[in-house]
Parts: sequence; structure tokens; C-alpha cells
Amino acid sequence: MSETKEWNAGEHLMTPLHGVCEVVERMRQEILGQTQAFYVLRPLDESGTLKLPARSLDAGVRPLLEKRTMEDMLHASLDDVEIPQLRPHQRMDLWYTGLKAADPLARRRILWQMMQVRQRERKLSPAEEQLCGRVKQALLREMRLVLDLDEPGAETLLDESLHFVPA
Repeated sequence: MSETKEWNAGEHLMTPLHGVCEVVERMRQEILGQTQAFYVLRPLDESGTLKLPARSLDAGVRPLLEKRTMEDMLHASLDDVEIPQLRPHQRMDLWYTGLKAADPLARRRILWQMMQVRQRERKLSPAEEQLCGRVKQALLREMRLVLDLDEPGAETLLDESLHFVPA
């Protein structure tokens, strides 16, 4: 995230690991004699809130996609996406790095890779399965908000998008 971007209460943003979050408040707090800015975020698909220093928000934090960008992303070709031939812990590192990128296509590409690895190897590791579920849920949540879809409509559209490319 750019240091000049300020999020306001009520705005939604996409985080690499917690998916879509609502900004609850922007606050300042004194810690060890220094005043620091914080954001309180409420992940929409997790319980509780996060209190993060404004200066430490990942580069992967971004506003939700615009409708046209979302539609383009869902129809973009995945022909150039490689399926990693790596061990599970190496794939996890690769996927976490991809999620931290500001690339709006990253989440869909990573989900597609996970599905291909699951099909090829007949399973994902438990940690990979958990990440796969979180990646899918975050993408579905963003689709529902941006495209004003209900849950079944978003799932159908995402499934069509992921099967757009032959396995």
C-alpha cells in the first residue's frame, strides 16, 4: 500500500491473508512516547478485528476492484499460468508471495494453481487446503461486493472462470 493512501471508516479493502476487510476506524495511539497511526479492520470472513500499524500494512493491501476490472480479471486467460512442481512448503511460500503482490489477477491465478495441484496429486496438504479455502472465500467475497451478486451467483461465475481454461 502506498504510504499516502489513507483508508476511511466504512471502506472495504483486500488484504493478502485476511481477505476483504472493512475499516472500522483510523486511530492514533502513543506507544513508548511516540504517536503512531493504526487501522482497526474487521475481516468480513473471520471473527474479531485486527489492529494494524498504518506504516506496516502490506504492499498487497489494495482497494476492491472496480466492476470492469473484476469482469476483465474473471475473463483473463490463464494459459500462461504454470502449475508448480514443488513440495507443499515451497508451494505455500510461492502462493503467499503471490498473494502479497498488488496484482489483482494473483488471487484467481493462485486458486487455479491450487485446484490443478489438487487434481494432479489427488490432494493438497492440510495447510494448502486451508489456504485454498481462504483464497477462494476472499475472491468470492470481493466478487459479491463488486458485482452485487448473491453467494450462489458468485460461486457459479467463479467456477465458470476457473474452468474457462482447459485443465
